[in-house]
Amino acid sequence: MDFLLINKKYETRNSLIEEYSSSFDVFSKREQVKIAEFDKDDFYLSLYNSKNSKCFFKEYKNGDFIIVLGTLFYKSEFGEDCLDNLFRDFAERDKYISNNLIGNYCVIVYLNGELSIFNDYLGLLRVYYSENLAILSTSFLAISKAIKNRTLSNQEIYEYIIRGGMYGDNTIFSEIKLLPSSTIICINGEQKMEELKYIYERPIFYEDFDKMVSHVSDKLLAIFDVIVKKYDTNITLALTGGYDSRLNLASLRKIKKIPYHLYVYGKENDSDVVNAKNIAERENLVLKHIDRSKYTKVKLNNFSDLIEKNYYYFDGLGNVGIFDNGSDLDTRINRSQDGQLQVNGGGGEIFRNYWNLNSFGKKSLDFVRHKYDLFNYEPYSLLFNKKEYFNNFATKMVRSAGANSNSLTRKQMEMCYPLFRIKYWQAINNSNNLRFSNTLTPLIDPSLLYLSYDLPMKFKFNGVFEAALIKSIDAKMAEYESNYGHNFNVRPPFKDRMKSFFMRNIPLLVKPYLRWTFSKTKNSELPYYLEKEYTSKVIDLDNMVISKFVDINKLSDAGRLSRALTIEYLLKKI
Repeated sequence: MDFLLINKKYETRNSLIEEYSSSFDVFSKREQVKIAEFDKDDFYLSLYNSKNSKCFFKEYKNGDFIIVLGTLFYKSEFGEDCLDNLFRDFAERDKYISNNLIGNYCVIVYLNGELSIFNDYLGLLRVYYSENLAILSTSFLAISKAIKNRTLSNQEIYEYIIRGGMYGDNTIFSEIKLLPSSTIICINGEQKMEELKYIYERPIFYEDFDKMVSHVSDKLLAIFDVIVKKYDTNITLALTGGYDSRLNLASLRKIKKIPYHLYVYGKENDSDVVNAKNIAERENLVLKHIDRSKYTKVKLNNFSDLIEKNYYYFDGLGNVGIFDNGSDLDTRINRSQDGQLQVNGGGGEIFRNYWNLNSFGKKSLDFVRHKYDLFNYEPYSLLFNKKEYFNNFATKMVRSAGANSNSLTRKQMEMCYPLFRIKYWQAINNSNNLRFSNTLTPLIDPSLLYLSYDLPMKFKFNGVFEAALIKSIDAKMAEYESNYGHNFNVRPPFKDRMKSFFMRNIPLLVKPYLRWTFSKTKNSELPYYLEKEYTSKVIDLDNMVISKFVDINKLSDAGRLSRALTIEYLLKKI
């Protein structure tokens, strides 16, 4: 599902359909069908459905309407069933609207001549806009084709190539931004903004481990209860050897022990695959194993068709780019072909010490370099200024946490995981998944996020709290071996706790060097589809815009090379 909205305040031409034909063509290229359009005096809005991903809307007799895109539950109701309640509460500005919403979604409301829009708490269904809110869309590709002048933004170009995301509501084009999440924005008229608050009260027992495990478990199961009542067995999710997929499965089985659609990606001997198969066999679960490395090699004369298809279906960009062997798109289509709800375990690290740091604050620049500094930047051109890059990155992180200085408290550092990394990195993946079928990331629902901010750090060390959640919900699921060399039913071994302690206490300035040293030990052989024989079929390698930013011949990391080539392909196509 997608939408494209054109603000007529900035558009005087009569034939909008003809003028924006290349934008509308994006939707048809990915086999989406226009299901509705609203042509008012001050705006034009069109809606598009995919095969298994649909918009819901209702138009009232007086011309008002409400539209829901993505996956949204409101007061436990889904789709068409929730529209009237949501419209009424929006009109009355019910202060508990956010508390009654679950999902990854975008809502558009036309009320008394005002057109307003908001998306989910973390913006996991991305909404883009051009300058002055002239054009808005859930599709980066559609809006990129709609604007006439595009200016490449150095900071975001490097963020995308190096980190796989664009941060701080910016994109690789200076003229295109991300809609602020948790904010109601009136698009026409005065174009005002209004914060959409989540009402939270910290439990008085937040320092009591057992009570917090019970409290968080209850909150999590309340979310899964809503999910199962709607989708029953038509739910698909990954099962790995980690915490998050195990917590998702445990929660689903606690609500109802039915045959969910389980899958695992990886090679036969990968720990994820071994542990997932062990659980499935012993619990008599059906598990689909897909080894993406065994996909049939793409023929040279078919490669350009594959890349073009990836380009449209992944909306021009993607966390790993659009250059691959076809397995990414194929697996997404297959796991959603019957309209299954995709339950994603992303974000479960809110219950663990994701940053692997001690229980005290840091200067934002030190914090950013600790986690993101690659140490070696030889492939990047003179346009790359390391100091400026990290200063900008740190400033974005500080803003995302709502900090007032260049130092972050430990709680603000915890907030940066969902409000910075998830919001600007994982949201790309979520938005793409939503075009195939409904998608949820229940572990980062606001009701859980706020509780995670208040968890004492000692609860998060070594995954103790999340393991306790799994055990409290489904003790049987906690008994099975994990990728960490132990099950989730026992305290991690002493050697693992000491290793974690050592890693937390490595000086920040040393970590980038260690990260670089470790990366050099990995197999640097590039996959066949990134060799010149293939890439030259879709890109003029001797005449590239991206060469101003990076020497692709020096990129040994497959993901970064794919993303650099993806930008080049995008610039060529638009």
